[in-house]
Amino acid sequence: MDAQIEKQETEYIVQDLLRSRNRNDIISGVCYRTSCTWVEAEYLVEKVMRNNRKFIRQETNPLRLIVSII
Repeated sequence: MDAQIEKQETEYIVQDLLRSRNRNDIISGVCYRTSCTWVEAEYLVEKVMRNNRKFIRQETNPLRLIVSII
């Protein structure tokens, strides 16, 4: 997969993960947007999840939601 496409897809994947979308739906979206195989898309989603684990955990923290509402 091209580095430019991978960077764009990473942004989409992180946003979908922050919205708590189903993992299979995210993989399906990656396949649709990039015309890659399911295995390639699954690998990319796993990679993004590993590389952005801390950020995703911070953004989905319930305490952060309560503070942002106040």
